[in-house]
Amino acid sequence: MKAQLTFTFDSNAAQAPLFEFTAIKGFWLLGASYCPQTYTGAPTSSNIDINDDGTAIASAVCSVATAGTPATYKTKGLGGTVDIPAHVDADSIVAIDLNFVAGTTPTATDGCIVLTIDVDE
Repeated sequence: MKAQLTFTFDSNAAQAPLFEFTAIKGFWLLGASYCPQTYTGAPTSSNIDINDDGTAIASAVCSVATAGTPATYKTKGLGGTVDIPAHVDADSIVAIDLNFVAGTTPTATDGCIVLTIDVDE
């Protein structure tokens, strides 16, 4: 069963993790979308990491140079370039990190992250 998980934040500096949850059921990570509406501190860009029990399964993905412009990470099944979706086992701790490139104490505001998953039967 395909589903989307949506996470929103008001204003954040780089943070690891920004969001964290336990996977109740296992799932395949098919894609992600990330969009901050504004930046402060003049970063060159920001991106996210998606981790499974502390190991990156998607690192520095969804790079956004211009605030307000969504970036995506997609497997080939969703029209992207990633060959094989990453699997997350049930009871794994999933963490989403927020990263910045350059800037002086950068923050992202009014951000949204959407994960597209396929839940194990």
